[in-house]
Order: sequence, then structure tokens, then C-alpha cells
Amino acid sequence: MNGASQQYLHTWKEIAGYLDCGVRTVQRWEAQLALPVRRADGKNRSHVLATRSEIDEWLKNTFSALRVNGPRRTARDHLERRISREIRRDPEISELILRTKAIRRNLVELQRALSVAETELEAAINRLACSGASRLQADISSIARINSDHSTGIAV
Repeated sequence: MNGASQQYLHTWKEIAGYLDCGVRTVQRWEAQLALPVRRADGKNRSHVLATRSEIDEWLKNTFSALRVNGPRRTARDHLERRISREIRRDPEISELILRTKAIRRNLVELQRALSVAETELEAAINRLACSGASRLQADISSIARINSDHSTGIAV
């Protein structure tokens, strides 16, 4: 590659790689933040072309407030992000990530079901305690009545 062709980025993937972010992010930046991308036919779905110098200038102008006010990404942050992307491309790890997410969803559903069951159990215990207290009160009344009937001649 010569120097002039290295200045141009010809695909969304190249642009995203240069900016170290995802393709959808770059496309969103083009639509919402006027990322300087040219199109061959001037149509929305045609071939894209961008220059590194224009993107650098756009970055400086668009995100300068973020650089001043917010934390900057370090080389370590970029490396961790790149490693994370590479790991997710591994089919075994991707499968494990999907299984983990499914288990988390199931766990949340089970926690909700447990909460509902605990509430229903508490209500049932309260109903039983109330009806049991009524029965106990009735039993005490009947014992007291029996005792008063037998108090005349029989010692208890």
C-alpha cells in the first residue's frame, strides 16, 4: 500500500477499526454527529469513503468537551476492549456467555416466583392462625360451659 491509500478508509469496518468502536456506532455517529463520510453515488446505501485526517479533525472538534471534562481511555482500556471482542468470537466462550445470560434470566424469574410463593404462604398462615384462634376460642367457650354445667356436683 502506498501512503495515499493508507489515508483513506474504504469500508465501515475500516472506519470502525480506526476509531476503535463498532460498525453500528460509527454509522450512528455519521447520522447523528455528522461523522465525515463520503458516499460514491451520494446515496444512503452506497460505498463509503473517509479520510483519516478528516476523522481526526472531527474527533478533535466533536469530542473535545468530553476529553476536557470526562475520563480519557487509556491504552489498557483499549486493550481490554479488544481482548473482550476477540474472546467473544470464540464459539465455546460465546456459548458459555449465552448460557450464563439464560441462567441469570431464569434466576430472576425464580426469585420473582419465590417472592410470590412466600407472600401466598404468609397469607395462608395468617388465615389459618385466624381460623385456628376462632376455633380455640370456641373450644375454650365449650370447655367453660361444660365446667359450669358440671360444677354443681362433680369436682373437676
